[in-house]
Amino acid sequence: MRSVKPSRKLKNSFARSVRERGLGMHRITCEKFVKATPETVFQVARDIQRYVKHMGNIESVKVIHDDGVTRITEWVAKLPMLERELHWVEKDVWDVTSLTCEFEMVEGDMDHYSGRWSFERHGDGTLMKLTISYEYQVPLIGQLLQKLIEKVVRDNADSILNAVKEASEK
Repeated sequence: MRSVKPSRKLKNSFARSVRERGLGMHRITCEKFVKATPETVFQVARDIQRYVKHMGNIESVKVIHDDGVTRITEWVAKLPMLERELHWVEKDVWDVTSLTCEFEMVEGDMDHYSGRWSFERHGDGTLMKLTISYEYQVPLIGQLLQKLIEKVVRDNADSILNAVKEASEK
């Protein structure tokens, strides 16, 4: 009996449906209270290049395009545990009316990367929230490293929130 291999189209369709159902997708949410107005925190957060030094694994962020609302940036991150560099291009849409930023990877090494920043009035300050959804499959040893990759993503998110908090409260 001859085995039949699924077509490339069918394989891609299956991968897409798995991604759409959220299997393999990871999501983290980090929050930080800031003693400053939401408008101030929002403006400080927009200056992302200023905070690269606070994000341990981020080597560089380069702005490719910025029209005041939409920003395209090129990122390089190191994953020392994998002896790899990750590269991606990200599109950020900064909405001054809702004080949010929606971002997504438009090309790069990860299978998926997107998220949302929000800056909401909370008492006498701002609740800054950063939610990141990502998927990064590493062949063969991927499952073993998923917790480690999650820690890197969470640590970088916490670092940037702390840096924005510090700059906003000055």
